[in-house]
Amino acid sequence: MAFDLEGTIVDLEAAHHAAHLRAAADVGLNMSWDEALERLPHFVGGPDEEVAAEMASLVDGEVSPQQILSAKRMHFEELLRDNGRIAPREGFTDFTGWVKNLGIKMAIGTATSRILALRLIKEAGLLSDFNEAIIVAREDVSAPKPSPDTYCETARRIGIPPSSQLVFEDSPIGLISARSAGCRLVALPTVQRPSFVERLRREGAEAVFMRWSDPALRSFVIGVVRAG
Repeated sequence: MAFDLEGTIVDLEAAHHAAHLRAAADVGLNMSWDEALERLPHFVGGPDEEVAAEMASLVDGEVSPQQILSAKRMHFEELLRDNGRIAPREGFTDFTGWVKNLGIKMAIGTATSRILALRLIKEAGLLSDFNEAIIVAREDVSAPKPSPDTYCETARRIGIPPSSQLVFEDSPIGLISARSAGCRLVALPTVQRPSFVERLRREGAEAVFMRWSDPALRSFVIGVVRAG
């Protein structure tokens, strides 16, 4: 079993989105959240480099993706400081405790840099469940999501074939990555508008749950375990 980190476990999507939009405004590209969701394919799920490139392509004049990327990262750090405590999404630790009792191995697969991933996991109090050896970060693979590399590597680290791995994601890009690796897919989105949820289903999500505490999620997992 493998989990995406940002959005799926720790909900920092609002901070990422706000930082992207502020960086865009810095170079004269004023977009609403709805416009960004419609016009930027990587707006939800990243990676940041792709979002910056997509924004740069919409700006009149000579603006580099790196310029937008640097501004986004600066704004994101400011928002992280303002947000205060970082915590897992409600119900996540109860779910992982239940999973451990079933004897299921877990890993994290993220497009986030290792230094930030470890910071978030530590501040969220999750290091006891996810040690460094089972955290696959940006630097651990040749190509980030939507390449299959991330989830091929999480499967390798927990000693199972990708086809036996159930992946939890919150974005289309992440689902494409897991699907390309041959994994089974579940979506736990933070963006819950019907059109976005339908997009997740189109990318291969077998089921979509809005909260980790949904009893139907545990029933789904039991069904997957029994099916082998």
